[in-house]
Amino acid sequence: MKTHTSLKLLLLSMILLLSSCSSDDDSNPVLTESSAKQIVNFTFLASNNTGLAEDVTAQISEENKTITATLPFGPDSATLTPSLEISDKATVSPNSSEPQNFTNPVTYTVTAEDGSTREYTVQITIDPNTAKEILSFKFLKDNNSELPEDIEAEINQQEKTIIAYVPPDTDFMLTPAITISEKATIAITTTDFTAPTVSYTVTAEDGSTQEYQISVIMKFPSDRQVLERLYKINPENRLEWDLMLPIENWEGVSLDATSENVTTLLLEDKNITLLPREIGELSNLKQLFLGKNSLTSLPTEIGKLTLMAVLAVNNNTLTSIPDQIETLDNLLILSLSNNLLASIPEAIGDLDNLDSLSLANNSLTSLPSEIGMLTTLTNLFIKNNPGLTGIPQEICDMEANYGTIISMNEGVICQ
Repeated sequence: MKTHTSLKLLLLSMILLLSSCSSDDDSNPVLTESSAKQIVNFTFLASNNTGLAEDVTAQISEENKTITATLPFGPDSATLTPSLEISDKATVSPNSSEPQNFTNPVTYTVTAEDGSTREYTVQITIDPNTAKEILSFKFLKDNNSELPEDIEAEINQQEKTIIAYVPPDTDFMLTPAITISEKATIAITTTDFTAPTVSYTVTAEDGSTQEYQISVIMKFPSDRQVLERLYKINPENRLEWDLMLPIENWEGVSLDATSENVTTLLLEDKNITLLPREIGELSNLKQLFLGKNSLTSLPTEIGKLTLMAVLAVNNNTLTSIPDQIETLDNLLILSLSNNLLASIPEAIGDLDNLDSLSLANNSLTSLPSEIGMLTTLTNLFIKNNPGLTGIPQEICDMEANYGTIISMNEGVICQ
C-alpha cells in the first residue's frame, strides 16, 4: 500500500514538471520575420501627375520581375510620381512618394522584414502625340520686306482653312511664321501664294497628317487689281489683256462712267480654271459671263456680288454651287447648264427675282423643293439629267401657279 502511494506521488510530480516546462515555452515563443517582398500594385494617379487625364495602372510580371505601363501623350516621363502598394512590413526604394525620371528603365528594390530583397525593372512608355494643328499662321514684316506690318491669319480649325488678308500691292511670294502642335512637324518655306489656295501639311509625332488650305487675299483691292489677280492665277488663259494698258482697253471688260468700276465681264472661252476670292470685291459687277471655261468651283465670295443680274457659268465642270448664292437678291438669270452638278443648294429658293434658271445637262438626281418658292421664275430648264426621274410637286405646281415654263424630259414625274 505504501509503495502504491509513492508511485502516485512520483507521477504527480512529473505532470507538474511537464506543465511548468510547457508554461515556460509559451511565454518565450520563437519569432519568425516576414520574407514577403512583392510590389502588389503600381499606379500613376492623375491627381499626382500633371498632364495625365486619368489614372493608369501598370502591368506587373512576377515571373520576369518587370513592371510596364503606357501613358497617353501629355505627362513628362522625366517627372512621374507613381503610387505603390507593397507587401506588409516591407519597404521599397526609391521612395514611392518621390517623382522619378522614367525616360529610361528604373529599378525598384523591395526589402522584406527579414532583410531579403527583390528587384523590379519599371519601363514606362509615353504614346506619341497625335495632335497636328496649325495654332498660328503669320506673315512677319521682318521676314517679308514688302509688308508694312505683321499680318496674322484667321484659322478655321473645323474647316482646316486659313485666310490672310494682305495689302493689294503685296508680292504674293511670302514666308510664313507658323506655330504647330507639340512634337509635330511642318515644312516652312518661301511660297508663292498667288493661287487661290495653297496646301500646307502638318505631320504629328505618330506620323498622321493634317492638310490645311491657305488663302492669301488682297484687302480692299481696286477692280483693276482684282482682274490682274484673275489673270495671274490662270497662266494659260486666253484673255489677251495687256496689263500695261488702262483697264478700259481690256477685252471683255465693261466699266461704269467713272472708268474705274467694272460692271460687266464677258469672259467666255478664255481657258479660265480659277476665280480669285477677291472676285467678291467687284461691288458694281452686274453681269458675269464665264461660259465654256474649265471652272470646277465658284468661290464663296461670289455671294458678295449683290448687284449681279446675270451669272452665266454654263459649259464648265462645276461639281457644286456655294450656298452663298442666296444673297444675290438682284439675280435675274442663272445659267448652270452643261456642268457636272449632282445637287443644287436649297438656298437657291431665296433668289426672289430670278426669271430664268438653267440646270440642263448635268448629273442631277433630285431638285430642292425650294425652287418652288421662285414666284417670278419664267423659265426652268432641267432637261438631260439622266438620273432625274421625278421632281417635287412644289416645282410642278409652278406652271399653274406662276406660269413658269418647265423644260424637262418626257417621263419625269411629279412627286
